[in-house]
Amino acid sequence: MSLTSQYSGNGGNILSGTLKVFDQTSQTTPYEINTLLRFDSISIPAGKTVASAKLTLKMNTWASGFTMEGRYMQTDYDPTYSLIGWQNRKSGALWATAGAKGNGTDYVSGKSFAITSFTASGDQVIDITLDPSVVQGWLTTPSTNQGVLLYIDNPTNVAVDIYSAEDATTANRPKLSITYQ
Repeated sequence: MSLTSQYSGNGGNILSGTLKVFDQTSQTTPYEINTLLRFDSISIPAGKTVASAKLTLKMNTWASGFTMEGRYMQTDYDPTYSLIGWQNRKSGALWATAGAKGNGTDYVSGKSFAITSFTASGDQVIDITLDPSVVQGWLTTPSTNQGVLLYIDNPTNVAVDIYSAEDATTANRPKLSITYQ
């Protein structure tokens, strides 16, 4: 699901299809699009612990030299809520900071990752190392599994499309790989 600051107020959302992460803040009418990505029903065998975790995303961009930020979400949200957006996270509740970017409120403080390996070549597959303790927490207490937030804070226009779980080609879909011991 993607949230956009476009259209003012609560902005809008992209609930299916290709996910977006845009920073179009140097345009005449600036806007951002952030993506929330969550894997439901994850599991490992009983008595095992997470040794490592990797998120694999197929993305499309014609830009390079920028950083996409990743944060582990801590507040709950409802992706089925028709008015989820830049300000609303579920019926009757707002994000602490618009765009789900509240440090220590919307997302976990002190836990993050950065993606910097983009090439200006269109489609590319990117592997992201996730924090094993966070993923273990998702397994131990499933209600804490609110997934990750992906966004770009960049002074120039950057656009990234992320193939989603709805993509017709299974190999294009986001994949969470967990190694356990």
